[in-house]
Amino acid sequence: MGVDYSSWKAMNETVGMRIFTLLAVLSMAAHAWIGLWSVFTDYVTERMLGPRANFLRLVCQVGTILVLLVLVLWVIEIMWVSP
Repeated sequence: MGVDYSSWKAMNETVGMRIFTLLAVLSMAAHAWIGLWSVFTDYVTERMLGPRANFLRLVCQVGTILVLLVLVLWVIEIMWVSP
C-alpha cells in the first residue's frame, strides 16, 4: 500500500503536522549543536593544535551555527511559506 503525492501533501498541510515537524527539526538542531559543541571544546584545544586552536574552534562553532540556522529556516520556508 503506497502513499501518493496528493495524500502526502494533504497530510503535511495540516497545522499539527507542521508544528510537529518544526519541533522535530528544532530538537535535531539542538541535539546537533550540543554534540558538536562538545566535540569542538574537547578536541579543538590549544594542547592539541597549539595557539591557533581558539580561532579554529570559533570558526567551527560559527560554521555549525550558520548551517543549523540555514537548515531550520529552510524547513520553516518549506513547511509554512511554500504553497
